Amino acid sequence: MRARRWLEWVFIKEGFVNLFWNFHYAVILGIITLVLFLGVVTIGPALLALCSSMRLAAEGKAVRVGHYLREVKRLFIPGIVFSGILGFAAGSLYSNLYVLANTASAGYHGVAYLAIALVTVLLFFSIYYPFVALREPRILQIIVKSVFYTAEHFWDTIIHISLLYLLWRILAISPLVAAIVFLPLATYALNRFIVANNQVIDELDEKSARETGHG
Repeated sequence: MRARRWLEWVFIKEGFVNLFWNFHYAVILGIITLVLFLGVVTIGPALLALCSSMRLAAEGKAVRVGHYLREVKRLFIPGIVFSGILGFAAGSLYSNLYVLANTASAGYHGVAYLAIALVTVLLFFSIYYPFVALREPRILQIIVKSVFYTAEHFWDTIIHISLLYLLWRILAISPLVAAIVFLPLATYALNRFIVANNQVIDELDEKSARETGHG
């Protein structure tokens, strides 16, 4: 069985080279993103713009701060929706964990566990929201495409989340470095996964077109 594209050494090496030449921009964009986080509602637009900018790096293209700022403006409305999803998830998880920690009632515990499960599923299926949002014009299309993408790449998604958690644990040795570098590196890594998947899809389409042409 052939390894997945994003596990092939040639593809991984190419990714490290692309990241090396764009690492200084990744740090700069990480700082700008954290500054925009202070606006709370601008968390979503900042993340979407970061994902779009790191997609350029993942494709071996040059990253520019101007592109990031233009993407903040272009993806502002979908970003606000994404901010709402993240805010709802954070508030729900906090409140339900509070119930579990301070309430002895079995009934309340059951409701809290159910709510945590539902919110976890919401977050799981929106993990690719920022990445599929880049070229879709309508918010509903963005969310639907995100759910379908995550379901189609279910096991890949689990592996990706696990790898990002390990990355966070490694960077957490230095909280300041983690705060600045984690988001750009995480978005870059996920973009590389998607670039790999897109390459495979393009190759299959080309193969199908050749076979059809010969037929």
